[in-house]
Amino acid sequence: MLTFGTNDQQFSRSVFQYQDVVAGTGVNSPFPLFNGTAPATAPVFSTVNYSSAPLTTRLGLTTSPPNPDPAWEFAFSSRQFGDPATPVFRAFAGDPVVFRLGVGATDQFHVFGVGGHVFPQEPNMWNGGTDQRSQLLSSRSFTAGETAEIELVGGAGGTTRATGDYLYGDMRQHFAEAGIWGIFRVLPTTSTGLGPL
Repeated sequence: MLTFGTNDQQFSRSVFQYQDVVAGTGVNSPFPLFNGTAPATAPVFSTVNYSSAPLTTRLGLTTSPPNPDPAWEFAFSSRQFGDPATPVFRAFAGDPVVFRLGVGATDQFHVFGVGGHVFPQEPNMWNGGTDQRSQLLSSRSFTAGETAEIELVGGAGGTTRATGDYLYGDMRQHFAEAGIWGIFRVLPTTSTGLGPL
């Protein structure tokens, strides 16, 4: 079960500075709010299951002056930075996987996706064969109060059952930067430490 949410005070503005405003925990916009007051000092929250992994913090961009990690191209790498604070889901290659997603109160659309995987738009109309009565999607938008069951075609690792770490989360880049992402770890069937279905 996944829940997405954000309380970023800047999202409802008519002018949106994508790279400067949605900066994750510890960084906030220098721009004033509608009433002309300075932004609150409370951290900005963009969350997955009430946890956040803002890339600004992960890459060392919250220091003054910024001290970016030289390995920024590996921002989502567990090997480089460790696992994020957001949920890390694990499954054996080929295991059937369903992400149950809900978006709470928000004034923004979120776009859910799992890297390297597709899912049917209408799960009850998908039979997995050549008679496909549902469009396959790599991502889908959701808004406040909406829920869905995202059933991955081919299960963990997709139709090729490829093992490794896959990025899941909000596919709108500024939300991912702010912390709405996590890792879906597909393990070889010979792995230990994870119970069989």
